[in-house]
Amino acid sequence: GGERGSPGWESYELNDVIPTILARYPILPERRYHAIAGVSMGGLGAVYLGGRLPGFFGSVASLSGFVDPQFFAAITQPGMGLTALAPFKGDDDLDPVDGPPSGFYSDGHTPPLLTTNLQQTRVFQSTGTGLPSQAGLSARGATPEVLEGSALESLIIYPMNQIYHAALAAGGIDVTYRAAPGGHDIPDFNGEIKAMLAWGLFQPVADNPAMWTNDTVATSGQLWDVDYHFDQPPTQLVQFRQFGSTLSISAAGSAVTLTTSAGCSIHTATPTTIGLPGPGCQ
Repeated sequence: GGERGSPGWESYELNDVIPTILARYPILPERRYHAIAGVSMGGLGAVYLGGRLPGFFGSVASLSGFVDPQFFAAITQPGMGLTALAPFKGDDDLDPVDGPPSGFYSDGHTPPLLTTNLQQTRVFQSTGTGLPSQAGLSARGATPEVLEGSALESLIIYPMNQIYHAALAAGGIDVTYRAAPGGHDIPDFNGEIKAMLAWGLFQPVADNPAMWTNDTVATSGQLWDVDYHFDQPPTQLVQFRQFGSTLSISAAGSAVTLTTSAGCSIHTATPTTIGLPGPGCQ
């Protein structure tokens, strides 16, 4: 029902992979030089994890991304009559990862419901429409792989990207959207990568905004200059909202410890509204 535990991919990416990269390579410190991008399920990971660590990633990119798990759950429900989706359902039951589609844990992993987490982030979003592209046909012809990739893109990936783009636009997010003929295959992914690189992953972005909002179901994380760690995993979607030196946290079903970039620590029940300490933790 949305198990938290092993394997803990979110914690692995955020707490192990990123620090390892920073330790091994000469990465520039500014937020504008940190980007995360992914294809298909990796596109879901990119926009989701970018929102989990907004103070680090300046740009995120989703290429033919599986960006709406709840849409997929809805169209693959028994009785929907969409027999063409049967090959894509298989054993890919998302409940063990995201919980029931109508549950809070699923809401906390569904990008169209989390666009506010990318308010200060540049977003590149691309998708094929499912119509066979010249690149796909030239590479393989009308082979079963190309036809299956076109069906996957037209029935699943393209509709969910339309939903996600509408949510990003409604939220006022800085998004560049590209929808073009193509399926779920390497030749078309290559075209999306070229478009992403032309867009530019390392352009100027805002640093240390005075106002931000973030919705999460995570037990711990970092939001701009504040680290958080709940005593117990949240039992509902939790909203953090900062306005100047005031931070509000909605009900989480647990108390939380906050640690500022200056090392000041606060332990408080939720919901709460607090004043963040200034220099010297005063």
